[in-house]
Amino acid sequence: MQFGVPERNARHGNPLVLGLTGIDVRQIGPNSGFRLFDEYFEAQRTLLVRLGGQPYVAHNATFEHGFFMLNIDGYAERYRDGGIAIIDTMSMSRRWDPGSVQDDAHPCGGNALDSYAKRQGALAIDKDECHRGLEDAHIMLAAMKNHLIELQATGRGPWGALGKSGIGGKRCHYKPVSDAYEQSEYGHGDLASVQRVGVSEAADRHLSSEAAVVPLVSTDELLPLVARFVLNVKNMTGSYYGRTKLAKALAGEVSGKAAEMLSVVDGYGCLSTRCTQDEIVAMILDLEDRGVLRTGKDYLTKPGPQIQELLPDVVASDPTRRKRNKKAAWPTLPTVPASVSEIEIMRAIIEFVNEEIRAIGHGFGCGKTINALRGRESIVFEEAGLTVLEGHGKLKDLSYRQIRRFVQTLIQAGALRLGQYGTISPPEGAEMAVMPDDLDWVVDRDEFNRIMDRRNKERVIVGDDPKALDDQP
Repeated sequence: MQFGVPERNARHGNPLVLGLTGIDVRQIGPNSGFRLFDEYFEAQRTLLVRLGGQPYVAHNATFEHGFFMLNIDGYAERYRDGGIAIIDTMSMSRRWDPGSVQDDAHPCGGNALDSYAKRQGALAIDKDECHRGLEDAHIMLAAMKNHLIELQATGRGPWGALGKSGIGGKRCHYKPVSDAYEQSEYGHGDLASVQRVGVSEAADRHLSSEAAVVPLVSTDELLPLVARFVLNVKNMTGSYYGRTKLAKALAGEVSGKAAEMLSVVDGYGCLSTRCTQDEIVAMILDLEDRGVLRTGKDYLTKPGPQIQELLPDVVASDPTRRKRNKKAAWPTLPTVPASVSEIEIMRAIIEFVNEEIRAIGHGFGCGKTINALRGRESIVFEEAGLTVLEGHGKLKDLSYRQIRRFVQTLIQAGALRLGQYGTISPPEGAEMAVMPDDLDWVVDRDEFNRIMDRRNKERVIVGDDPKALDDQP
């Protein structure tokens, strides 16, 4: 079964994918007859049954897991409840393959599928991985089988004295660490001083000396490190980050401009040899469930109300701080006839709101939705998943206020709803928003601007940051 790509992807093409796989995405656009996977719900349900019925294997499974989270309806809930088991052969290579050594070209070791498969005898030395689905799946499974046979024969890995089987879902399994870490004051010492001991090294040391006992790290011992790192990031960079970026930082795998900021934070990479990124995300979610951390409306991870229960030395935020005044409801504004181009703009807004709900599961605030349509790119928008949505940047030639006027028109027409916290959503009881066939008007520009000017003036009076006003250019 083959699936298509959205119109924008087909229009621009992807030379990297073409060179890597031989697949030309320009040939599988909407006109090809191939359906988009995220709109093919029967295929999603069928795949979800298979994924929930047996473990799935992938090399660098974070990629597949992220795709399934975004594109398979019900996958996130099944994973949260522990119904999805994942075997990541990249983690097997990192943890249990002595041939995965660090060098200048591979600072984290040679863990690419090509290298792993050659070391495990699944790919000839003079051959190269071809980056095609069936062929890569074959050599990956052959390499995993050979590797597991060797690990079982030598009593290492899952069969070693320190081995612990994977259990999937939100719960995690961790690597052993040195006695120095076991004796440290969790969450209060210098995180950079924690020693990083890989599983294969610790297992070999244990097997060579019956007296050597290396304790396993439990979830409770790692959670303070995660919470402390969130605080350290804010203190040393001045910003909060989302779960994904924090997990990458704790695993020591942040790249790009963010690496310049995060790599100097105490605790960066302290879980690099103990947990996968998915396991770290699971721990962050666990801390949110406990109230130790929280996710704000900006989708950034911040200290929660119970932070002092885990980190007693942390000074809690001032409970008497002034809350933002709740805005008054918009009045019904006079209308004028809409042009064809204005109707198309409103149709684009409807489609983008529906894309938010399909891909992410909920709508966003008015500001985020409008700025995403204008093509805004930042850490906040990236962590929220807005930058990869179809329609991102579609209205980049319009100002914030121009788009806000069309949003207000759709709200006044009942095609969209502004929720309690400013979230743009479909009408009450509707799963998706629909562009009304008889919508041939827009709210009057002059009256809309008068209301916007008045509301922005009121926001400045109560002390809000003028930079955050609705009439951004």
